[in-house]
Amino acid sequence: MVAVKRKIICLVLGSALVSFAYAGSAPTSCSPLDSSGYAFLHPYFEGKNWKKTFETVDIIFPDTLCSQKLRPKFFDIGKNLDTTIAVFSSNSGDLFVMPSVYTQYIGACSDELDYLDPQKVSLPSINFTSATPWYLVKDTAYGKDTVKVVIGVSSQYCLAVTIKSSIASVVRIDTLRMQSATAIAAISGDYSPSAKRDSCIWVAGASGMVRQFAYNRNTWGAEVRRDITGLTDTVLCVRGLYAGTNTGRIYRRNASQTFMLDNASSTKAIHAIYPQGAIGAAGDFVELVGASWRLDTLGSGDYQYANFIKRPGGFGVELLDSKWKYSVFTYRDSSSKILLALPPARFSYVNN
Repeated sequence: MVAVKRKIICLVLGSALVSFAYAGSAPTSCSPLDSSGYAFLHPYFEGKNWKKTFETVDIIFPDTLCSQKLRPKFFDIGKNLDTTIAVFSSNSGDLFVMPSVYTQYIGACSDELDYLDPQKVSLPSINFTSATPWYLVKDTAYGKDTVKVVIGVSSQYCLAVTIKSSIASVVRIDTLRMQSATAIAAISGDYSPSAKRDSCIWVAGASGMVRQFAYNRNTWGAEVRRDITGLTDTVLCVRGLYAGTNTGRIYRRNASQTFMLDNASSTKAIHAIYPQGAIGAAGDFVELVGASWRLDTLGSGDYQYANFIKRPGGFGVELLDSKWKYSVFTYRDSSSKILLALPPARFSYVNN
C-alpha cells in the first residue's frame, strides 16, 4: 500500500475486495474532517492532535458508511488499541457493533486503522429506539469480541447488556434498578487508567436526577443518589466532578459528594464537560480558568466532543458536532496565562 497524505480508503465488498485510495481532499461522505468525525474517537487518536494524526494513518471504512447507506447517530468505542469494537445506534433505532483493527507498519508505510463491516445487534424484548440513551462501558477486559452496553430502557432501571460481536447477540443482561427516578437523558462513565476500566457509571435525567453505580467487571454496586436538590433542569452530562444541564448550568461535586452550582454563564445546553471547559449547543464554549468559568462562542455547531490541543497561536480545541463534522479553534492566544491559572486540583479526574 502506498502512503498518501490525508488518505481515506473505502472498501467495496463484492466477489473481490477492492480498495480505493484518495489523495488530497478525501470524499465528503467518508472523511473524518467532513462528516465522519466519529473515527477520531478511536483510542489511536487519544491524547493527540486529531487532524495532524489523521495525516499519518490510513483509515478504512466499510462501504455502508462511506456511501452513507448507514450513518451513526450516537457512536462510542472501547479502549483497546490494536483490536477494539465500536458501537453505534442509527436514526432508524437499531444498534450495531463494528470491530476495528489497528496495524502499525515500520518504515515509510502509514499505519492502518481498519473498520470492519457493522453488524446489527439482536435486542430481544428490549425497547430500543433512536432516542434511547446508552453508553459503552470502558473496560479493557472487553473489546476483543465482547462489549458491555448500558441502556436506559425506562425511568425505573437500566440494562447492562453484554454483547458478543462475532454473533451480534446478547449473552448476558444485568439490571440496574433506580428508585424514584425521572426520565433518563444521558449515561456516562468515569474511566480509571490504573484499573483500565470505568470505576462507575452515571445515569442523569430530568429534574436534576443524577445516579451513580460503582462498576467492577460483572459486579455492579447499588444505586447511589446524587440528585441536584431543587433543580428543575435536565442533566445532560456528568463527568468526574461536574454535571451540565439543558439550560447551561454547570454543577461541581464537593467533598460531601453533593453537586453545587459552579457556573451559570451560559443559557444553552451543555453536552460535555472536560478539565479545560464545557461545550454545548449553538457554538457555546465555557472555559474553566482556575475557579472561574468564561463563556465564549466558537462557531455555531451543536458540539458533542472536544479534544484540547496546543496551536501556534496558543491553546486550541478540536470539536465534533452532532452531524460528526470537524472544526478547530484557538480559544486562548496566550498559553502561559491558562497554564498558570489552572491549579492541579482541577485535573483530579480523567477525561475519557
